[in-house]
Amino acid sequence: MIGHTEQLFIQMIRILNRMDDMLYRQESIYFENGSIGKHFRHIINFYDELLDAYYSGELCYEHRKRESVYEEFPKVAARRLREIIEIIPTLKDKQLTLSYDGFENHISSMDTTYFREIHHNLGHVTHHLAIVKIYLQQLDPTFNLEKDFGLAFSTIKNKELN
Repeated sequence: MIGHTEQLFIQMIRILNRMDDMLYRQESIYFENGSIGKHFRHIINFYDELLDAYYSGELCYEHRKRESVYEEFPKVAARRLREIIEIIPTLKDKQLTLSYDGFENHISSMDTTYFREIHHNLGHVTHHLAIVKIYLQQLDPTFNLEKDFGLAFSTIKNKELN
């Protein structure tokens, strides 16, 4: 799962290194208030929140920082993804408490682990990359994507078996 995360991040970095700022920030007509950059920022913020929680023991994705610099500049986002790739495999599994806002301002929490959240975020990244693929197809149909971009590893594996 950490290897898959690294593979996805490397793929994301390759895309970001080829993307200009204007395309990265351009909003899609199909998604209100959305851009490729906002999806990459969202992904980075989830991992930043998880890495902060690794040290504090308290994880709440809803209270994550939303640093706009990651949604404005693809090279800055690529640099942060490279930094995250360096950190993730160095950390061992450990218990965390995941909190989330419930109904009527009731805060709920549950036990989780670092590896469980790495697994969760892997699926979360795949979902957002599938949306990024739609954006790119709409905003710049000539932008060349890797054939498996935005596909879950289980989907890729299943395609290979058939």
